[in-house]
Amino acid sequence: MTKRKSVRKWMMPSTSDPAKVYVVTLWDDCELSCNCPAWVFKRAGQDRACLHVNGVRVAEAAESGAPSVRITVDIPLPKKPDVPLKRRIVLEE
Repeated sequence: MTKRKSVRKWMMPSTSDPAKVYVVTLWDDCELSCNCPAWVFKRAGQDRACLHVNGVRVAEAAESGAPSVRITVDIPLPKKPDVPLKRRIVLEE
């Protein structure tokens, strides 16, 4: 069995803690992985996508000239007096 090799990496900020950054890796077998808890602790057989992997997929689709796409994601944020409860991200081409 040959060891997988990383092809490309993206640094993605945490949605809950701006001080944290997660790494999304594209492997030579075309799989994307992330080192965030949401991706790492998914059970076998479940879709292992997380916000960071999905963010890379959307950004790469937009860069490649893929047909127009609109994705809306509501991201719950920790309750802080100076931050709204949810931040809406809309990516549109």
